[in-house]
Amino acid sequence: MSNYKEITNWKNKYFQAELIKQIHQLVITLTNSKTIYNRRKLVDFLNEGNNDLNLKEGIILKYILEEAYKRASHSKLIQDGIVKCFIENIGNDSIYNPNRIFINTDSLNFEDNYLDKFDNKIKLIENNANNVRSIDFIDELNQTHQKSLQITRKDEFSITGSTKVDNAYEYASSIKQGYENIINKYNEIKDINLNLISDFEFLRNELKLLRLDLINLLVDLFGDSIKVSEPELFDFSRLEWMDFEDTWGNLNLYFNNIDQSLESFKILHEAQMNKIGDSSMNIGKNAINNLNRKSKKGSLSTKDIKGELAGAVVGMAIEGVLGVAKSRSESKKTIATINKDVEALKKGMHSDYSKMMNDLLRIASIFSHLNDVLIPGFKVFINTVTSIVKNDIKPLYNEIKSIDGIKEKRDNNALLIKESRLIDLELVDKENSLIFCDNEKVRFKNELADLKFENDFLIEIKPEEPSVFYNLVSFGKSGTLYKETLEEWNIYCLPKVYYYNELKQLLANQDVFKNQLNNDIESLGNRKIVLEGLIKQQSAEIFMIFNKSEYSKANLKDLLIQIKQISGAAKNTIAVELLMEDLKVAI
Repeated sequence: MSNYKEITNWKNKYFQAELIKQIHQLVITLTNSKTIYNRRKLVDFLNEGNNDLNLKEGIILKYILEEAYKRASHSKLIQDGIVKCFIENIGNDSIYNPNRIFINTDSLNFEDNYLDKFDNKIKLIENNANNVRSIDFIDELNQTHQKSLQITRKDEFSITGSTKVDNAYEYASSIKQGYENIINKYNEIKDINLNLISDFEFLRNELKLLRLDLINLLVDLFGDSIKVSEPELFDFSRLEWMDFEDTWGNLNLYFNNIDQSLESFKILHEAQMNKIGDSSMNIGKNAINNLNRKSKKGSLSTKDIKGELAGAVVGMAIEGVLGVAKSRSESKKTIATINKDVEALKKGMHSDYSKMMNDLLRIASIFSHLNDVLIPGFKVFINTVTSIVKNDIKPLYNEIKSIDGIKEKRDNNALLIKESRLIDLELVDKENSLIFCDNEKVRFKNELADLKFENDFLIEIKPEEPSVFYNLVSFGKSGTLYKETLEEWNIYCLPKVYYYNELKQLLANQDVFKNQLNNDIESLGNRKIVLEGLIKQQSAEIFMIFNKSEYSKANLKDLLIQIKQISGAAKNTIAVELLMEDLKVAI
């Protein structure tokens, strides 16, 4: 049975200086080009640069980027870039961020540095909460909304109506941009708050693990009978390693569909997306048929392409699509359509603004509960636990582990427990990756459907090499024309065909990824079952050794009292839930 590191390809070579150097160089490139890589793109990049790496997507990337961040202490630009340039596949989270909780899967080892981590983490959360509290996010969103309402339209004289159409489109685009600014501000505010809530939940889970480790120590020393005599100690609330940004419901915004529902924005959007299907309406069915006939005869020229397609194949500009709409006879009709769409846009913006504001108010209620009640309670709890563990439990434990054979077995169990917890995190990660694959399949299918007409048409008009006879009777002109036309087709059309085929391959790859993920999930699940058996077996062996020792029963009773004290405090603190009614899917 493979262990966790073998299943996930987690090897020490990942942290070699060459790999870190590649990441640092990539960060500089991405920062200069203002480009962001999601996790899958980063994995592809690292594998392409290291033939024997075979890196898999997983939480290993957090550790790689943490190492890269630490080794970039000489450069703030690189450190900031590591945080900003690499994001998770789902959500807007950075893969690694030093200002967020980095989950610790170690089991309790009674060392000061282990306990100090909890104090450092509650301080981090407290500091982040203070930063959130210092900003009036509701006012910021409102100000962004007010700026969008102040956008005005140019009104210039035009004989043909072309300038008025341009101004109308510019005004509509400005309103849309202002609308988008509101949504971006909302997402920014939401992410900051939800990340704080997630970090709080991560810390809560780590404290649950600490409590669990103390309870497991009692099982090692008292045996399974402790579960019968002290049942309240084994009443655990469930661990859920989830990020609230990923689980918080997405709003059903009017903005999401304006490019499909509003005519003027649909025209702009389709022009900007360079869809040849729309341009075909301008050139007409007869023109397409004419091009097809010429292509079959090997007589399709560059002039034919440029003339018949009116720039559709050779790079379609927005001006081309809007040409008819800007004519004198159509300008009033076009402007009326734009005005109607702008009014619908404003109405939708007002509705979406209300939804976003209500959503932020829901988040704000959770933050208030978190900031006013839960964080202060956690701070007291951590101080209490640290004091009891250091001053009361640690001396008793040091005596226990001095018994011959116990330290070795508990150290072995600590490694098994760490691996089991890493598997829990990895399984959550794999499930998120499966969701990402499904989302990518939908995205690629939709894009392929949009581009199918264009791709089929471009393949149809690809010039065919003329026969030897045809070339002879044309005195070689046909062959020369064919080469010139094919060169033009390769320049302007072939990249689009390549892109279409690349999308088809990316779509097919998703099923490959899903099979790999499902295999890893099965392997990790099987390994976890094995680990649970090994941990239980080692615990029984520890009990047998301890039961035969002459350890003071009075001290053992004191240990039970101290752990029960912590367990009781835990139920009053870490068992307190967030306002779950506010975590329902957003409207």
